[in-house]
Amino acid sequence: MAGVERNRLSAFLESGIYEFPNSNAVFIDPLRILNRKYSRFRVSPSAYYSRFFNPKFDSQPLQKEKDEAEKSRVSANSLKRKRNQQKKIKQHYALNEKELLAEQRHQDIRPFLVKAQEDLIGAKELLEVMCELNCEKEGWETCIDLNNGGVKEEVSFVELGKVWQAPFYEIAINISQINEEDEEDKASRNSQHNQKLLPIFNNLVLNETNDDVLAEFLTSQYVLPKDSSFYMMTWIVALTVY
Repeated sequence: MAGVERNRLSAFLESGIYEFPNSNAVFIDPLRILNRKYSRFRVSPSAYYSRFFNPKFDSQPLQKEKDEAEKSRVSANSLKRKRNQQKKIKQHYALNEKELLAEQRHQDIRPFLVKAQEDLIGAKELLEVMCELNCEKEGWETCIDLNNGGVKEEVSFVELGKVWQAPFYEIAINISQINEEDEEDKASRNSQHNQKLLPIFNNLVLNETNDDVLAEFLTSQYVLPKDSSFYMMTWIVALTVY
């Protein structure tokens, strides 16, 4: 059993997806999944998990906290039930169609969420490494800071897509053509940069190369993974004046 769990953990560290046994639930580390798509760049764990919470997963305290939480939940549910009964006496309120659908959806999904939480608590080896997901790995110091050490305000493409200038915005894609002059000394490489301008809205932007490429839009830089694409539409509404 321990060997099976270790194999499952090894697969998670490689792929970013942990499959619980006998369950439809999975645990996902988005950082590992993202970094699988990049070849020259990496997403920094400490930057991605900037508000990381380090849990303590000792089995006995966890069980104690679970029991206390269960008692608190039962007590809270009892009080809530009494309040609801009093409210029903004072006021009869019928749920509308959307509220009924939402309530039914909640009741349908609740057993799945409870089972998924139980599976997570039972995966001890996963819990042991979970608090290390935001640790920097060896070699992260070679990562390129696209913001040059600063914190830039993110571009709102939704807002840009609403303005009349949206069809005229262009994104610049930098493609590197690398010539290896010396096979033995791969450190000596000459790079020739070509820049391609493409409309960023109402146009399929492609990176058809087998390598990551840098793209520039306004004052920000972005990384397009290999064999990736995206498409954004404008939100311009045509008005007819009578």
